[in-house]
Formats: sequence, structure tokens, C-alpha cells
Amino acid sequence: MILATGAALTGGAGSSLGLAQDSAPQGAPAAPATAPPIPPAPAEKIVRAAGGQGILASAERALVVATGTIANPRKLDTSGWTADLAVDRRFVGETAAGATLQIAWEELAASRQVRFDQGERILVVLEPLPAQSLWQKRFPDAGRHVYAVANRGEAFLRSPTPSTLDSLEHYLAMAGDARKGQPGVRRLAEMVASSAHALAREALDMLEARTDLAAALGDEGGAILLQAARFEGRDPAVRARALQLAAKSGLRGVKEAALALSQPGSPLRADAYRALGIIPHGLTPEQAAKLLEDGDPEVRVVGVILSTDPAKREQIAKIARTDAAATVRLMAGTTLLIRYRDAAFSEVLPMLDDEDVSVRTGIARVTGQLGSVAVEPLRDVVEKGSEKAALAAVAGLAKAGQEGALALVSISKLHPSEAIRAAADLTLGKGPSKAHGHTH
Repeated sequence: MILATGAALTGGAGSSLGLAQDSAPQGAPAAPATAPPIPPAPAEKIVRAAGGQGILASAERALVVATGTIANPRKLDTSGWTADLAVDRRFVGETAAGATLQIAWEELAASRQVRFDQGERILVVLEPLPAQSLWQKRFPDAGRHVYAVANRGEAFLRSPTPSTLDSLEHYLAMAGDARKGQPGVRRLAEMVASSAHALAREALDMLEARTDLAAALGDEGGAILLQAARFEGRDPAVRARALQLAAKSGLRGVKEAALALSQPGSPLRADAYRALGIIPHGLTPEQAAKLLEDGDPEVRVVGVILSTDPAKREQIAKIARTDAAATVRLMAGTTLLIRYRDAAFSEVLPMLDDEDVSVRTGIARVTGQLGSVAVEPLRDVVEKGSEKAALAAVAGLAKAGQEGALALVSISKLHPSEAIRAAADLTLGKGPSKAHGHTH
């Protein structure tokens, strides 16, 4: 929880909106007596609180949203810290540029680096101080001038860029109805295109919640969102989400954007093909099938998903067995199970012996989720398969409901392998036990 106390709240036009040392090898020469000591390895820098969470949502009800520079960070008690914030720009509230606020926060993870450094500039969203007595003891005289950083201390950004602040200022200056309508939706699209990645992701969250996005954005707003997808300087995850959202919403120009991003050398090829798979007539069945042979594993994964023609079942089954990439094998096996359920067991259950543990466990989980129909086939793998396949099958039985649990009880008591019995015990929530009535 981060808090702020107003040391110099001044009047100002403000919106009511609130934001072990190894031994040397034998025969190796001894180190010279004059050799300098080996310095200790530098301590790993522990990541501090990231922030950047819930800024837009918190700003809807905040008392103060401002930027400023941190000074004099100091510890209050076991978990409490405080510092001064010299405000240089105000977006919401009655504090003016030039004012100094005292902010406070808690570092609940003692091993973490303190979240704010001397001289660091931040954007912060503040709300009223919680009523807990601990904070009243820390600031007995602060009274109503103490504020908490919203969203449990995570509503802040470090080193905000001018484009981020300009976008936020325009958005927060709108009346509530305008923010919910077309003007606000377009401002959110602008944030996706130009704001800090954390703010862009939150803006995407809000856009994804709209059921009328295409109409609310219009052609102009849609072009801004597609610009975010095309812009190479944007975070790839933000670009991919923007493209998928445009495809799901049927925005004008999305097919052209996806085709451009699907070209060789594009870091978004797989995401572009996903988008084309969403768009009506974005890919022909022949084009989707061609993705199965692409050199990029991520594109082959998309090819598996988009190749829905039953005539491709044999090819997908072969991919599940032989593709060089574990992610592709897993997707192929999963797709067969989802489409054909227990009819795919003969093709997929051999994958419980795959060389990659992620494939084994993933296939086991999806198989078990099919329910009672999977119990006997998985039990058969436990009894007759290799140890690694049997261990995966045990994990699958854990997903197969009550019948799977009953099978695990039997396995934990009767299976001849101690490792398999122990795995069944652990899956059932028991500690590993050697008392199974077997002698070896």
C-alpha cells in the first residue's frame, strides 16, 4: 500500500475525477602466491515492484493523478517507507505543479529492492488513505491529507514518456460519458499506439470489453488501432493483441494489415496468420494447410489450429509424432483430442512417451479432462507403458474425475513400481510412503 500526505496541497482547477568452492583438478598448477584475490560475484539485483497496474481504472475514482520526482526515500518501520514527491504536472485533483507531497508505501517483500529511488520521476494515482490503525500510527498528524497509491500500491509508472502523459491527459480531461463513448474509445486506441506498454495493455483490456468496438472506433479509430499493430517500435505482445482485436472486430483494413505482417521476416507472422484465420475468407483451406510445412514452429502451430479439414487428420497425427518442435507436437496432439475425443486415443496416447516432458504432461492433462472415457486407456498406459509414460498417465488420471481418483488409489497400493506408487500418492495428496505391502 502506498500513501501520500499533502505537505503543500494548493488550490487549483481540478477535475472531480480521481486517478561451494570447487576444488582444483588434480595436477593443475597452484595459483601464484601473489595472485590477487578473486572478487565475490556481484549480488543479483532483486526486482522491485513493477507498478503499471490498473492506472486507468483507478483514475476513474482517484483524488490525485500527478507526475513528480522522488526525494529523500526513508524507512518508517518494518514494512513502511516514505519519500517526498515534487509534483511537476497534475492531471486530476487540487494539488498544483510545484507542490511537494509526502508519499508512503509498504514493501511487504523484505528481500525486494525499494520501489522508488532518489531522483526518480513517476506518474502516480492516489486515493484516500485506508482507515487501518497502522497508517494512523505512522502518520498521526496527517489526517485527511494522506493518500494511498491506488490498486494496492501498483498504480504508478516509472519515467513516463511525453506521449504517454499526453494521451492520459486527453483521456482524463473528458467527461465520464465521453470516455465511455466514441471519443474515449478512440483515445484508448491512441494509448495502444503510443503510450507506455503497461498503459497500452490496460487500454487493450478496456477495448476488448466492448461489444460494439467497430462502431465505436469508426474508420478513423480503427486505423489508429491497426497503426499500433504495424508499428515496429511497439511491444510485440501489444502489437499482436491489437491485431487480434482488430480481426475479431472486423475492422476495415485488417486483412491488408495481417497480410503485410505475415510476410517473411515479420516478427508477427504467426499472429498475422491467426488474425487471417479469424477474418472471413482470410485464408483458403489450401493456404492454411501450407502453414503445416512452414519453417517457423509458431506458424506450424497456427497451421494445426486452422487446418480443420478432416482430410488433414492423418497429417496432423504425423506432426504430433514427428515434428521437431515440442510446441507443435503438443498442439497437434491436443487438437486431435479436442476434435475427435476418444477416437484419437490410438494416435495420441503414444505421445505420453514423448521425449519432452511438456508434451507428456500436456497430452495427459487434456486426455484426463475428457473424463471417464479416458480412465481405462490411461490405466492401461500405467500398467504397460514405460515409466515416463506411466508417470504422465498418472497425472492424466488426476484430471479424470472420481473414476480417475479411484484408479489412482488402486495404483498407489498395487503397482509394482515404487516410483509410480509414490506418484499416485502425491497426486492423491498423500505424502510418499514406502509402506505399500511390497518387498523388493
